[in-house]
Amino acid sequence: MTEKVSFRAAPAGGGPEFSGEAAPRRSGIYTISPAFATAGEWRIALDVSVEDGAQTIVMEGLDVQSPGGERDHGHEEGPANTISFTKEQQWVVPVVTVPADRGPVVERHRLAAWVVPTPDTQNMAAAPLGGVLRTEGMSSFPRIGDAVEAGQPLAWVDTAAMSAESLARDANTQGRQSLTVDLDTRAAEAAGEADRARALVAQHERALKRAADLLDARAGSQRDVDAARSALDEARAMLRAAERVAESVRAARSGVGAPAPPAPPETRPVVSVPITGRVTQVHAGPGTLVDAGAPVLTITGAGTVLVEAHAPESLIPALANPPSGMLELPGEGGVLRAVVPAAGAPEPWMAPKVDPETRTAPLFFHLDNAEGRLAVGMSLSVWADGRGVEDAVRIPVSAVVDENGIATVYVMLEGESFQKRNVRLGVRDGVMVEVLDGVAAGERVVSQGAYLVRLASVAGSGLGSAHVH
Repeated sequence: MTEKVSFRAAPAGGGPEFSGEAAPRRSGIYTISPAFATAGEWRIALDVSVEDGAQTIVMEGLDVQSPGGERDHGHEEGPANTISFTKEQQWVVPVVTVPADRGPVVERHRLAAWVVPTPDTQNMAAAPLGGVLRTEGMSSFPRIGDAVEAGQPLAWVDTAAMSAESLARDANTQGRQSLTVDLDTRAAEAAGEADRARALVAQHERALKRAADLLDARAGSQRDVDAARSALDEARAMLRAAERVAESVRAARSGVGAPAPPAPPETRPVVSVPITGRVTQVHAGPGTLVDAGAPVLTITGAGTVLVEAHAPESLIPALANPPSGMLELPGEGGVLRAVVPAAGAPEPWMAPKVDPETRTAPLFFHLDNAEGRLAVGMSLSVWADGRGVEDAVRIPVSAVVDENGIATVYVMLEGESFQKRNVRLGVRDGVMVEVLDGVAAGERVVSQGAYLVRLASVAGSGLGSAHVH
């Protein structure tokens, strides 16, 4: 808070100095009323004392006029539509002006985008075999938020413990035993069928011999011999079939055998970190029974991220290819950040296809994220580059006020005088916009506080009290 403002005045060419104190008009606003003895060039020093120190402000070369040559300091007739907005008002409500300049403007189109997960940005450390996780002989097991390095060992798997694999082996053993019993039963049945067929063959062989002997003794007929031979052939066919069944059952039984021993696992199979990053989820810890392939940790590494944007098919011909542009992060409306491709990553590209449902084409940007501003899953905006103008009159986008659909800016004519102008705009890049008509290069426009100047124009004589001369 200002405590005291005083002044010291002296002719620029030398002479007696006089001083006085400034009178406070209101909080923070002081007025000095020096009575100059002679006309000419004067020097004034303002001494400002505040709570945390003092400061001297020197004003050189003040032109003091004699009473007869005093200039008219009344309100001069200014240009049409002049708006009065005093310095006192500008101090209370910040008003920032910038000059319209000339330079390149690249048209940018705002596209919805996301930081999508990839195996390089989000991955899981998994158990190579089933068993119990052990950490004996290793460093402490990571927790959520801990930084880990690719290849870092986390734990080893004790495969001797009961696991899903051993349970599966037991189930296979039980199934094998049941199959063995079934095959043994079928083998016994097949052997019995073969024995019965052999007995029947022997019986028909004896019958054929008897019929043949009777025929030789002229006590039998050829018909009896043929019938006995036919019955023997049928019995032999039954025997061959029974023997084939018995042989196939024996082969199946010998193929079952004893269960094969499990393959010996590698010595202390290790769970390792797949990517460099931080632990974002713990699925299993030391002492946990896990199956082969079960997740242990989820690691998110955001050093390099993939941003995917979607461009409507109507914009595809207007966009630069390969794509380029700027990023606008959530909560940073109007602040555009450069797209920084990651070293060694593929260059930005636009997929040569349009989604049949959304009618958009995806654009991909592999970006460096050393500052960690981009998080996996984040939604953001990509301002994709389109056509450009090399030499344009340009002003900040924030300087443009939409008044009933008409683009308007406020130009500073003097320190306290502004003028409202309708402008015709061209290419815009999200920060700067091309002015085709209405503002010339070098003219100062209100880039911050334009709406307050607009309110002053509506009020007529400005907001607050008028300037006192």
